[in-house]
Amino acid sequence: IGNEINIKEMKDCSVITTTYNMGENTKGSIGIIGPTRMNYNQVVSVLNEMVKNIENVLKTVPDGKNT
Repeated sequence: IGNEINIKEMKDCSVITTTYNMGENTKGSIGIIGPTRMNYNQVVSVLNEMVKNIENVLKTVPDGKNT
């Protein structure tokens, strides 16, 4: 994040985001804020697993179209 925002505590932070599918044309976003020197490979792996879990849960939620 660096000097992009005016919050001193966020100066040495980075943001990693990804999207997940919620339906035919609907997407959601999820992200992690952490230190600039975090293990990016590990964070990306965690996000990918979270996306799989979110999408699996969303598949079980009724979409309301049949009510």
